[in-house]
Amino acid sequence: MNFRIVLAGFCLVLIVIIISFLGQEKYKERDNKSALKNKNMVKQLSTEEYKELIEKKGVWNLDVREGYEFNAGYIEGAKLVPSTRFDEFFDELKIKKSEKIALYCRSGSRSSFVAQKLSDKGYTNIYNLELGFLDWQRQGFKIVKKL
Repeated sequence: MNFRIVLAGFCLVLIVIIISFLGQEKYKERDNKSALKNKNMVKQLSTEEYKELIEKKGVWNLDVREGYEFNAGYIEGAKLVPSTRFDEFFDELKIKKSEKIALYCRSGSRSSFVAQKLSDKGYTNIYNLELGFLDWQRQGFKIVKKL
């Protein structure tokens, strides 16, 4: 009789472990789908595509470089929102989650990070200048310099 109780207890523990493992896999799958969904919300644009986008009305053009970089030259119409103080500066703009947000930095790296951060917060129309301000200059597009 003791053997049956031990065997039943062992089976019960085994069932709990299996159910727990299967539940974790289900959550991992859901989290992976969610991460892919968010990542796909960020659209990486060529320099030409970015230029076309920001020429339209209703697009926030945000430069996430530092102030000294911005002052040395920036894309016309851009607002400075440094990545190092992004939350503070961004919140002041009161941008709705459905509005179009175009981001750039020097090479596309910082802006890509910020774009993903916005996507994770629920913003849905995010565009990143994939090769950054360096490529904008290389292409010979207009820049503004602060005096």
